[in-house]
Amino acid sequence: MAHVVEPDGPWDEQAVTHFGFAAGFGLAFSVVMALLTWVFVKAEWLRRWW
Repeated sequence: MAHVVEPDGPWDEQAVTHFGFAAGFGLAFSVVMALLTWVFVKAEWLRRWW
């Protein structure tokens, strides 16, 4: 959704700030999910149950 937001002008830093926050949050969420996926793939007890 952030890619459709157009700043009101060169003085409008709010749109850029919100876009940066959304991008950072998405990146952090992806890293956490990748680590959780790796943990569950490596879990021996889960492999037997699955």
